[in-house]
Amino acid sequence: ESFTRALNDHFTNASASATTTPRGIVAAASKVDGQNAEAIKADDLLTLMAGVNAAYWPNAKWMFNAKTLVEIMKLKDNDGRFIWQPDMANGARATIFGHDYVLNHDMPDVEGGKKPVLFGDFSKYKIRIVRGIEYRRLEEILAEYAAVGIFGFCRADGALVDAGTHPVASLLVPSAGSASASASASGGTQSA
Repeated sequence: ESFTRALNDHFTNASASATTTPRGIVAAASKVDGQNAEAIKADDLLTLMAGVNAAYWPNAKWMFNAKTLVEIMKLKDNDGRFIWQPDMANGARATIFGHDYVLNHDMPDVEGGKKPVLFGDFSKYKIRIVRGIEYRRLEEILAEYAAVGIFGFCRADGALVDAGTHPVASLLVPSAGSASASASASGGTQSA
């Protein structure tokens, strides 16, 4: 379990230019600037959706951690309705603007300078694990301590398949007093 958690952290947060670890999806996703310093607003999520080509919307989902989900659950639209909407009639899971979400506990929290929310078609992020994960039981080396060690290793890589169409976008939350926060009147911007 701890080994797969470490892999998930790499697949989520590793540098987009990494050569010794998988390329993380947060860094590989195109960036959409948020408009609210140190916070997320409903308009930021709509701007993030607009940052993904609509051709990817049928398979698109949100990705964030549990703390960010709680923040999103508190958000309301201009008419005072919560944007996190459970389907009471069918007992289905709640959606955000009609799209399902994925909880990933390795996603960053909502803080200035971080990218706590992703939106897009995550099937475009490819993970390759060569020959699976191998484990070795180490008894002799820890025998004097009456302990057994487990050693695991694998060869893995991950990358976002993006031919310039930006199937996944990330929301960058501006820091208080940053240029992005002061330029909020001009709206969000997108860059690769």
